[in-house]
Amino acid sequence: MHYHLRQTDIIYVVSGRIFFALIDLRAESALPEERWLDPDETVQIPPGVGHGYATEEPSVVMYLLTSEVDGSDEHGFRYDDPDAAIRWPIANPTLSARDLHAGTLNDASTRVRSELGKTS
Repeated sequence: MHYHLRQTDIIYVVSGRIFFALIDLRAESALPEERWLDPDETVQIPPGVGHGYATEEPSVVMYLLTSEVDGSDEHGFRYDDPDAAIRWPIANPTLSARDLHAGTLNDASTRVRSELGKTS
């Protein structure tokens, strides 16, 4: 799961189908929102909202950003953190090294709320 403190992401499904999960790390209770996205669907993700996706079929996903890519604004937490309670449809996903060693949902929420403030 990834999140940013400064940029907004816009996710657009070009082809295929993806399982998409969001968690608002700014909120006191970080509950996941999960759904399948089909081609031509778009989701806007503001700073402080964790997001990730999985796919069971070949898919093309386009990320649009509100600012230039800045590695210092790339943050994350474990996709399988039990506190996130995301019901991923894939049992053994392929992960990057960064995702394999990501921190906890609790640490991410604490950081976001301290840097961006809380929402209700």
